[in-house]
Amino acid sequence: MIEKVYQGTGPYVFVSYSHKDKDLVLEIINSLMLCACNIWYDTGLHAGEDWNIEIAEHLFNAECVLFFVTSNSIQSEYVKDELNFAKSKQKKIYPIFLENITLPLSLELLLGRAQAIICSDGDISDSRFKLRDKIKKNLPNNVFQTISDPFYAGEHNLFYLKNTSYEFPDGTYFAGEEHNSFEISIVNSSNENNTLIYRYQARPAYDMSYSLNNVSVFDDPYFCDVDSSVLFLSLALTFSGKYPTSLPDLDIVLTIAISRIESSSPRVTLVDYKCKGNFSDREQAFINGVVHDIEQSFVKNN
Repeated sequence: MIEKVYQGTGPYVFVSYSHKDKDLVLEIINSLMLCACNIWYDTGLHAGEDWNIEIAEHLFNAECVLFFVTSNSIQSEYVKDELNFAKSKQKKIYPIFLENITLPLSLELLLGRAQAIICSDGDISDSRFKLRDKIKKNLPNNVFQTISDPFYAGEHNLFYLKNTSYEFPDGTYFAGEEHNSFEISIVNSSNENNTLIYRYQARPAYDMSYSLNNVSVFDDPYFCDVDSSVLFLSLALTFSGKYPTSLPDLDIVLTIAISRIESSSPRVTLVDYKCKGNFSDREQAFINGVVHDIEQSFVKNN
C-alpha cells in the first residue's frame, strides 16, 4: 500500500493511531484521500529524535485530529502523548471507534464531549464507503481540496467540470429517478460560446459522484506550436448502488489529458485508470463492464 502524506500549506487532518493497526488505518486513509481530503500521519518510517519535533509541528498546525480507537491505540503511550498535546492546543478531536471497546477513564476525561464516530463491523469489513461517508460528514469542509471553477483558465478558453443529471421519463423502468453524469465544457473568453467537449453518464442503478483531486499543465517542447500545453486531470469517480444488490460500490481513478486547449475543439483522452478495492470474479466481470463504458465514452467523444 503506497504511503503518502499531505505536504501542502492548506488545512489538513492529523491522524493518531497505533502502528499495530497500520494496514486497516491506511486503507481508510487512502479511501479518504480519494475524496481529496488533506491528511498527515506518522508513517513509522523514521529514525532519530527529530521525529518527535516533526510530530509536534504537524499536530500544532493541523486543523483537527482523527483518533482511530482500537485496543492497540488506547494502550499506546505515543497516541496518548499526541492526544494530550492536541488537547492542550485546543484541537478538535474526532474519535473513530474501529472496535467495540470502552475507553479508559483517563482518555474518556481527555476527550470530554468529543462526538464519537461508531463503526459497526459491517462498515469496516463490508463497505469502506459507509465508513468513509460517516467520517466525511463529521470533518470540516476546509480539509478537503477544492479546485476553482473554472478548473483552468487559458488565454482563450475557460474549462469547467460539473455534475449533471436528467430524470427518466414516464413509461421507462427507472421512471422518475435521476440519472447521473458529469461534463467537461469550455467557454470562449471572447465570445462566451459554451462548448461541451466530454460527457460520461453512469449506469442507471448507480449514484455517481466525483472529486477532482489534481489539475496540472504540461508544456510539450516537441509540439512546436503556440498551443503546446496539455492539461492533466486526476479525477476520482465514486459509484454507489441505489438499491440493496450484490453489485459492488467502487472508486475508479481516471487520469485524463486535454490537448489543443486553446482551440475550439480540445481533444479529451483517457490516459489511465485504476479501480480501488478487492472484488470477487463475479464483481470483477461487472466492473469490467463499467470500465469498458468509460473507455468507450472517450472514444465516442473524440
